[in-house]
Amino acid sequence: MSGPMSGKGTSHLRMNIAIPLAALALLAAGCSSDRLSLSNSTGATGATGSTGATGSTGATGATGATGATGATGNTGLAGATGTTGLDGGTGATGSTGAAGASGATGDTGAAGATGDTGDTGATGATGDTGATGAGSNGSSGATGATGATGSTGATGATGSTGAMGSTGAAGASGATGTAGASGSTGATGRTGATGATGSTGATGNTGATGATGITGSTGATGGTGSILWVTVTSSTAAQANYGYIVDAGTFADGGSSSTITLPATAALSVGQEVDVIGAGTAGFTVAANTGQSIQFSTDDIQSYHWYDRTGGSVDAGSGWVSVASDSSGDYLAAIGGGDIWTSINGGASWIDRTAGTSISSVYLFHIASNSTGEILAASTVDSSLIWISSNAGQSWTSANASTNAAQVQASAMAFNAAGSQLAVAENGADIWTYAAGIWTNRTSAAAAHGQKWVGLASDASGAHLAAAAQGGDIWTSVDSGVTWINRTTGTSASGLSWTAIASDSAGDNLLVSAGNGSGDLWVSHDGGATWTNATAGTAASGPFWWTVASSANGASLFAAAVPGGIWGSTNAGATWTNLTAGRPSLEWYSIATNAAGNYQVAAANGIGENGGEDVWSDGDPVSALLVGQQHASLRLIYAGSGVFYVSDSAGSIAAY
Repeated sequence: MSGPMSGKGTSHLRMNIAIPLAALALLAAGCSSDRLSLSNSTGATGATGSTGATGSTGATGATGATGATGATGNTGLAGATGTTGLDGGTGATGSTGAAGASGATGDTGAAGATGDTGDTGATGATGDTGATGAGSNGSSGATGATGATGSTGATGATGSTGAMGSTGAAGASGATGTAGASGSTGATGRTGATGATGSTGATGNTGATGATGITGSTGATGGTGSILWVTVTSSTAAQANYGYIVDAGTFADGGSSSTITLPATAALSVGQEVDVIGAGTAGFTVAANTGQSIQFSTDDIQSYHWYDRTGGSVDAGSGWVSVASDSSGDYLAAIGGGDIWTSINGGASWIDRTAGTSISSVYLFHIASNSTGEILAASTVDSSLIWISSNAGQSWTSANASTNAAQVQASAMAFNAAGSQLAVAENGADIWTYAAGIWTNRTSAAAAHGQKWVGLASDASGAHLAAAAQGGDIWTSVDSGVTWINRTTGTSASGLSWTAIASDSAGDNLLVSAGNGSGDLWVSHDGGATWTNATAGTAASGPFWWTVASSANGASLFAAAVPGGIWGSTNAGATWTNLTAGRPSLEWYSIATNAAGNYQVAAANGIGENGGEDVWSDGDPVSALLVGQQHASLRLIYAGSGVFYVSDSAGSIAAY
């Protein structure tokens, strides 16, 4: 319950006082350098010699002395560090004292002055020019009668120029005075202490009473109070607002889980609940009464409650004989009434892909799909043709017409995950593979030739193949059919009336079904090397098993009988549950599952007194029977009109 509430507010004031102080700074001064200079006098110009022989070159004058290096400037003094600001004063106590202001930051110390640059040394004086050497003219040769012209006397050497005094080396620039270190920033003044909290202001006057709110609508009727928990060891009729802990005792029904039957509708009110916990190894069962239903989310509870996916909406004429699923369970393909049908929404709606084509109304019998549902294969019995679609059934072409496999009548087919290889078995003949447009007979020269092949399975890669022969043995290959090994000869699994085989994605976990006179399901967890009868001595032993399917990891297995029900296992065949208990027995000709093993689709041919020639799938979110394993828990809320909703659940729970 709730009621009106009122409160009183208070206000607070705070004051803050700070006293900023200026910081001090020092300046540094630089020093200058002295100057030094040298000077040499210029030598007199030598007299020009006569035209006689050239005088020898005068010696080079001596190099003038290098000027002295200017003195280095003094380093500037470092700037003084700024003084630390004083603490801010304590804020005076106000009616609600404001926090004291932070102390002012000390001023930054002034930068030290840069030292003066030293003076440049004076240039040395130019040396005197050397005198020109005097050369005498050679005497004139005597004039011959017409004698040879006397050789011209050599030109006197020009007197060497007095060596120019070398320029005094420039005085090195005085080193720049080191910049005075910047004065460090004055330390930030400490924050003034927080002023004491002002005294609480006087209580304000009570506000005027607000207008009365509009009365809310009446809520749903609550339960009668807290849940009363009891422990049970046998089937029990539940009461509203009770919780049942199902213990692991010896139950009245011989050891199966105890059944908690929901309260009768007349004894219930909306909002009441029933809780169940499976404390023992046998778990629990929750059953609704006639006229009641349980609704739930299939994200939380696995539903094996079956929908009729084609009844009333798809006319398949003579019934359905084969169905295939992609890895998601959304893209389905089925053969019914002589046509190929596809669905892209898990069977909610269907499209007839072959009506009015050359393959309509022929005896289509098997269909296979790759992992995406894009590549499909369909086989016929009367025309020995195998049809391929690479666009999810929109168009079809014959894959074996006019080839070496033209007479193959497929009794079983299996794609690898990519759809790049199709394996085909022919009853009483051979096993073929079709890849890259080429057909290869894989058993013509092997001991496996001529077997009555009825079942064929492939792993995801296509390398691991497994095949079952009616009245014979189970064979496996690890090289796409190049070589084969008889896995059951000489064992108790040899010579049985095998009908179908399924494989996980790795080829390690295999499931095979036996029909007439055998009536059991066998499993192998080592690629076929060893086999175990998984249903001997159980309620699942005896039916004429016709078709099987496996999840990608091999943990979830499914089998269907003709006639009979659909059974499933969630632990690789260790235990089995009738998934269609309480429903009419149908002629189940084909079953398929998605990769996760949580969505199945099955085809019923309708032969027999019960009819039902439709495609069915599980996953119905409405049921009358929930089964929980050990440690599972469940809460059901009554919503009226005989409907319970699962408001909370945990652990492994399935609907049937």
